[in-house]
Amino acid sequence: MPSIDSIAEDYVERAAALDPALATFAGIAGHDHELPDLSAGGFAERAGLDRSTLAALDAAEAPGLREQAARAAMQERLAIAVERYDAGDTTSELNVIDSWVQYVRELFDMMPAEGEEAAATVATRMAAVPEAYRQFSQTLLAAARNGRPPARLQVEEVAKQCAAWAAPEDSLLAEGVREGRCRDRTRTVSLGS
Repeated sequence: MPSIDSIAEDYVERAAALDPALATFAGIAGHDHELPDLSAGGFAERAGLDRSTLAALDAAEAPGLREQAARAAMQERLAIAVERYDAGDTTSELNVIDSWVQYVRELFDMMPAEGEEAAATVATRMAAVPEAYRQFSQTLLAAARNGRPPARLQVEEVAKQCAAWAAPEDSLLAEGVREGRCRDRTRTVSLGS
């Protein structure tokens, strides 16, 4: 029977693979060139991991206080995540401060930007942004069809945010080029996508 520690380690490894944003925010290497799957299927897959981990935690033995505390903490967090997914919260969440639109943008602030390898990693991830936003848009539309639309004001304000980020003179790429973080090779890859 797996230990609480091995269940936690497995969860972190699998969660980082399913959510490269989480990996970047947590400092877990190996996923900096990727973006999460923001389609309804991607959200379902992450919720599935939470469910299977909860089941593994329920079945595992926790002989000591440390293991019991670790299991209780994980169960509490994962149960809330599953409840939010089941209620439709995670697939309909959109606002100007704390939603996937901002998480995708913020990832670039967390990434190393010095050197050719870092610039190539930024360019690879940046090339995936349009698809991630398309996926998220489809997820939000499906949530709206299921009676869980985001607030209209939030949609309008997030659209303005995205338009400002996409303005050539104010874009993340333009900022990186001005600051010398993105070299010509990166600029070509990013703008050519």
